[in-house]
Amino acid sequence: IGVAPFSMQIAACFLSALLNHSLLTYGGDTAISGMGIVICIQILILMPIIGINQGAQPIIGYNYGARAHGRVKAALKRAALAATAISLLGFLATRLFPTAIIRLFNHTDRALVAFGSHALTVFLFALPLVGFQIVGAGYFQAVGKARQAMFLTLSRQLVLLVPALLILPRFLGLQGVLLAGPLADCLSAILTGTFL
Repeated sequence: IGVAPFSMQIAACFLSALLNHSLLTYGGDTAISGMGIVICIQILILMPIIGINQGAQPIIGYNYGARAHGRVKAALKRAALAATAISLLGFLATRLFPTAIIRLFNHTDRALVAFGSHALTVFLFALPLVGFQIVGAGYFQAVGKARQAMFLTLSRQLVLLVPALLILPRFLGLQGVLLAGPLADCLSAILTGTFL
């Protein structure tokens, strides 16, 4: 059951290297720095969602084992709604104040602020779906379905994002690197919804 979170950490390392390579190839140092800021912001938004996911898993698992399926559904629904609310707030903040958010990290480099603001709005475009996807994948871990949990956990960061990072930039350049994120988020949310 612990294979899913372990695999996610390994995938994150691999993804980071691939993303940096693509950014260097298509955008240079400014693109790497800008995406570093975007990823930091994304992590800040996702941390409470991961906390909700980890907090809901024992509740879901206990009630699943006790065959209290009504409680399982209620806990899953509440966790998914809370996670979606957080991701929606993060989405709104990145839509309304992208330049101000990037300037918190660096206000002197105009090229970095311009790229970072653009990257923030494009790469996190599907952020409202991410909360649901994380909690949905966590549900399968909570009920002991390790294969489904591992597949859904890795679908966002490895199964879908890596091919998107390898294919889209060849046609769209740096914009393709940025579009790979929301594409993977949308497709992984659809996969998770289908599994649920």
